[in-house]
Amino acid sequence: AASERRAARHRASTGRGKMLRVLAGRQPLVARAVRAQAPMGARALSTKAQEGSFSLVSADQTMAAQRVFHKTSLACLAITPVAFLLHPTPLAMPVDVALSVLFPLHAHIGLNWIITDYAPG
Repeated sequence: AASERRAARHRASTGRGKMLRVLAGRQPLVARAVRAQAPMGARALSTKAQEGSFSLVSADQTMAAQRVFHKTSLACLAITPVAFLLHPTPLAMPVDVALSVLFPLHAHIGLNWIITDYAPG
């Protein structure tokens, strides 16, 4: 019993015991998110994501922009191999035009997120 008390005093004096007590009192992250009714799977933004219409100026602040970003990602994934297959034919022109719109739009939204989340200020 005395050795247990000594070990407990040692843990408390080193800070490890305090950390363990703090961690033991916390709920798991998932439980806290569910309790707070936070949307699971939502992107963690440094700016608050809002429902609303898509805006090119604030492309990182709306849920509509997130949906456009995901749809352009899937469209680029599907259309890029088609562009390579249709290259020497006249059918390649509409596919190239679609890609020339999709890639910059996708990059603009993604880089907006990176700048907003990681650039200071």
